[in-house]
Amino acid sequence: MKLHTILAALFAALLVSAADLPLEVVRATWGAGDRKCDATAFVSGRLREGKFLVLSAKNATTILGDPARMKTKELIATIRVNGEERTLSVGEYSAPIIVRTGGDYPVTEALTVYSATYGYGSKTADMLETVKTMMAEKKKAGVNNQFAGSDPAKNKPKELIVLYSVGNTLRALIVPEGKFFDPAEIR
Repeated sequence: MKLHTILAALFAALLVSAADLPLEVVRATWGAGDRKCDATAFVSGRLREGKFLVLSAKNATTILGDPARMKTKELIATIRVNGEERTLSVGEYSAPIIVRTGGDYPVTEALTVYSATYGYGSKTADMLETVKTMMAEKKKAGVNNQFAGSDPAKNKPKELIVLYSVGNTLRALIVPEGKFFDPAEIR
């Protein structure tokens, strides 16, 4: 076999494997200035299917505590996308950042719900059909293990994360366990 053929095959294999690498959380912190705590598990809990991450400070103080009282806090995460590390941050009162890999979630003008999961990290229950039905019926519900039909992540702080597109913008709704899901919030 010729050297250029071997190199071409090796290069093609590298491209395929890089494109198939999942999105992963390397590290994360929550706080302000030198008053921060580790938030890696919290941010990892928002990673879904290895394909998308909703980086949001919503519910961070409830779960992680308040390491910098009376200061505006920031959630800083270093993630690895297709083998490359990137650092992102969201403020305590900022809109979420959605990071995705692949083309599974195109933006649309009309409302399109792509994913609805309840759980923590990779331990989730698929709630897509339930959420779509509730939207059609304009029905609210408490987000809990009964809502999901099981406890997908025992002893973990679970959330319902709905990934959707509307008005040519990819968006996410996060509802912490114990709160109510209201379909009217998906807009």
